[in-house]
Amino acid sequence: MADPGSGPGGVTALLHELGVPAFGIDLSPEMVAPAREAHPQLRFHTGSMMSLNVPSASLAEFHRTLRPGAPALLAFQTRHYYWRTAGQVIALLVEAGLALTATVCREPMGGESRAGTFILARRP
Repeated sequence: MADPGSGPGGVTALLHELGVPAFGIDLSPEMVAPAREAHPQLRFHTGSMMSLNVPSASLAEFHRTLRPGAPALLAFQTRHYYWRTAGQVIALLVEAGLALTATVCREPMGGESRAGTFILARRP
């Protein structure tokens, strides 16, 4: 399972611990380096979630790479990096052909400075 936008690798590592074969992809080499260091048993690649280097059937790119019925979970800081709101991301997913399953928006927790959004969608 690809973990696009994997950052320092925490979610990728959790998926691995739960028995899900996962690898991380992040746009920033500055995120991939510490992920590789913290989790040397896992694979992390520098790349864009808008152009995943994985085969088909394995946003439009998520739709292309997901098997029919497969879920896609997006977790991001709202209005961060690319300054997208939850509504904008949902619209992009639906436009790409994914079906919305659930959305959770929450206020910052702990030392976070931005609200978090979690969107679960699936490929029909």
